Amino acid sequence: MEEYLLKQDPWFRFFLCTRSSDDAQVLGPSGGPLTLFGPDYPCRRPFKRCRRFNITSLVVDVFIGEGNNLFAEKQLCCGYEEDLTIDLENIKLEYVHGELGSLAVRYIAMPLAVYGHVEVEFLYKLLDGENRSLNVKGKIVARYGNNSWTLFDKQNDNEFEQLENKQKMGKVGEARMRLSRCLVGVPVYSSLILDLDLSEFGTGRKFLKETIEFRVQNEVSQDQFLVDDDILIRVLVGWKSSSPQGRQELSDDDESSGDEMLSDDEQMDEEASCDLVASPSNRSLPWSLYPITACTLSFVEIFYVFIGRENYKPLQVYGSIKVAYDVCTFYVFKREAKEDAFGLSGHSKTLPLLDGSRVFNEGNSLEMKIDLKDVESQLHIKGYVCWDTRSLDSNFSPWLDKQLCSVIQGEHGGFAAIHYTIFSDEAEYADVKLLCIPKNGGHFCPKIYGSLVAQYNNYDYTSRYNRDYYRIVLFQRNRDDAAQPGSDGFITTV
Repeated sequence: MEEYLLKQDPWFRFFLCTRSSDDAQVLGPSGGPLTLFGPDYPCRRPFKRCRRFNITSLVVDVFIGEGNNLFAEKQLCCGYEEDLTIDLENIKLEYVHGELGSLAVRYIAMPLAVYGHVEVEFLYKLLDGENRSLNVKGKIVARYGNNSWTLFDKQNDNEFEQLENKQKMGKVGEARMRLSRCLVGVPVYSSLILDLDLSEFGTGRKFLKETIEFRVQNEVSQDQFLVDDDILIRVLVGWKSSSPQGRQELSDDDESSGDEMLSDDEQMDEEASCDLVASPSNRSLPWSLYPITACTLSFVEIFYVFIGRENYKPLQVYGSIKVAYDVCTFYVFKREAKEDAFGLSGHSKTLPLLDGSRVFNEGNSLEMKIDLKDVESQLHIKGYVCWDTRSLDSNFSPWLDKQLCSVIQGEHGGFAAIHYTIFSDEAEYADVKLLCIPKNGGHFCPKIYGSLVAQYNNYDYTSRYNRDYYRIVLFQRNRDDAAQPGSDGFITTV
């Protein structure tokens, strides 16, 4: 038996590969890659229950031979202490050594990604009563950037996939290919490319040899149809995310000035109205249901807004990020003029926030609206994240009191990732103050440096990513930039 098990916590386990001894994969004397069959578990209804899928460990148990001889066994921690935002496509390599050999585990830990659910379906006419199947051979590869995964590979002389024809109205049959896995992780800013080379076993008839590109579109299914005589081949990719994603807005005039872009708040309010609530194509979204009654929230905490771009090139960012809850609106970032743009160096990834904490009263929706541009380049990130009443109801919503991240894609590359929490009505608001009191009771207070960081005891901070993007830095100074307390002894916090 061989088994890969991806564990998030005791409640969520995703099998990447599992075989019994009767169905063991045969490898040559020099070894070879194991065929992974997952993770396919969360691509249906359980997916929305796993919320933000924080990979915590990878469990490997591989046996060989009829006697179930242990080949490799280990539990790997995936990217706990690494800065996963330095290279979002960096392949990690871990070795598991055993007495009978070694196992190399290649993986990518992507904190800002969605799953592409891939399906390939054949639709064809019945030639006669006997012809109810197609024998297909070839290869299907999914890739983005320099990374690729083989989803189907039957190219030897005696290998093929038999597609059973399911008759429809006595005229057309349909058959779905069995892929080794249906889910492929893709960065939200990227595209998924499928290379398909399929032919008929025995006759050599070429069905298709195509390369198809699917751009990530949150919670939207995309398909393409390819025709070969009497056969129609449908290639479908449905995008799945375990965290609510934002919606991009395309600008009407990309050459408009920054002053024109942000001078009219009413126009932005109209554009970014809660479309997700009213759009029939998004009714299945757990965070996009029809409003029923007003709900009560304690507050929203926005921790960080991460700006992703190619090679982390320097930017001069201007624009705004605002949060609206019915008639209440506040800005977490507001630099409307180009002259007031914030400089993001190659090492900087987040924008400074004015105030990420806000208490709300009763209302029907919560919107986060973002409109950012770069002074020099064509980068333009414009869109919104919208929550309706049902999604914010503590009796129904699985998203409250959780570590959330919503991504909004930009035009001409780039994206913004908002890391935040929506607290339920049971949360409390804390006003933290830092006071310096000298031991000798005098009035002189020395300069202070160091850090004061707030975090929540019910959140997972085992990974560096969670520590970096889901905590609140209230005070941080180095020795050369030490803070002088005021005359009352209080130290200014963030």
